[in-house]
Amino acid sequence: MSMIKFAFGLATVLAITVSGDGHAYVNPPTLTPQNPAANESIQMQVESGHAHYIGEYPADPAMFPIVTRNGQTIRVEVFGIDYTNTSPFVPIPPNVRTIALGGLPAGNYTVELVLAEPWPVGFGYTTAHTVPLVVGGGGAPVTLPAGDWRSALLLSMGLAIFGTAAVRRRNRQR
Repeated sequence: MSMIKFAFGLATVLAITVSGDGHAYVNPPTLTPQNPAANESIQMQVESGHAHYIGEYPADPAMFPIVTRNGQTIRVEVFGIDYTNTSPFVPIPPNVRTIALGGLPAGNYTVELVLAEPWPVGFGYTTAHTVPLVVGGGGAPVTLPAGDWRSALLLSMGLAIFGTAAVRRRNRQR
């Protein structure tokens, strides 16, 4: 085997090994239902993976998630560890965590996803994502009048007049 083929094969194997999703990620959370009614139960799904773990805190599995509400802001703290700095090849599979937010009164809210990462003393908190939430639908849909045959005739005549004027103007410029 020639040296060029060997180098090309080695480069291909390294590119395949290093490429892909070898970085930590936490996708923006999705809320279900998307348009909840007042006091309807809401759930949040958070997907993370590869070099990022979101799950139970090993020392106290019941400690996270912590869901708090302060006015129109809902703060969801989850236990998470970013392993990107330790090794680029950490085999943490993608996972989805579902968190119950409960029911809320009608209104506009902001949902903050906060990652609590263990530090030597306590936790470090990082806001990963902020998503809007509208509860109660925001009112009745606005309907526009459809018109009748008179409005359709008036619209057609207006378009015909403007079209004729445009054609005449273009013919004069030639």
